[in-house]
Amino acid sequence: MNLKLSDHAKSKHTNEKWNAVTIRDAYYEGRMQNVNFLNGETADILCGEIEGDFVGLILAKENNGVSVIITGFQAPLEYWKSV
Repeated sequence: MNLKLSDHAKSKHTNEKWNAVTIRDAYYEGRMQNVNFLNGETADILCGEIEGDFVGLILAKENNGVSVIITGFQAPLEYWKSV
């Protein structure tokens, strides 16, 4: 999956351990476990566990093989399923 960072994703949650950049990097490195891809009406969710923490990315719908990351942060699975 080709994940591109939006300007918002680059500037939000930067002081947190898990943000769009650190989550995307861990996903690409194969460190995300129990990966879930949730297909929503207006956005998609990619979430899973990294180092025991549950994290996720909110993605704009795929366009030409690229999904733009809107934001990413740590939250429980229940949160990601409710978005």
